[in-house]
Amino acid sequence: MSDNTIDKEKIYEAYKDRVMKYLYARVYPPEEAEDICHDVFVKVFRYWDHFDSRKSSLSTWILNITKRTLIDYYRTKHLHSELDDRLLSDDFTVRLDSEAELDRAVSALSDKQRKIVKLRYLDGYNLKKISELTGISYGMVKVHHRDAMQNLRKYLEA
Repeated sequence: MSDNTIDKEKIYEAYKDRVMKYLYARVYPPEEAEDICHDVFVKVFRYWDHFDSRKSSLSTWILNITKRTLIDYYRTKHLHSELDDRLLSDDFTVRLDSEAELDRAVSALSDKQRKIVKLRYLDGYNLKKISELTGISYGMVKVHHRDAMQNLRKYLEA
């Protein structure tokens, strides 16, 4: 596809909120997330000719660019200590293309796992803050989060 055949404004409007939600949950201050979002869409339009709808959906492709751009941000800012906590195995987020699919996947989790996933991905808290909010030790929050991610992967693979 050539640059002339895409409506950049429609793509931006359709995916900007999802990208920002993903970034707000992983970057502070919010202005940094906004800058990264800008970088994401610059890459989306620069590499538009590389998008292949036979290999992935547009949302998956954009969110993969988002994740790689975020990793680049952490590398250039030398924030390696935050990298593991903020990017813990959450690949499932790029494969969920509908709210109904997300609801079904999350409803299969235990109450603790569901609460941690909600706080992490809907409210944007990091695992340390979730520990403070729930009164669950940080180590156990990490365990429940990991288990939730594994359960979501199993659900999606089924």
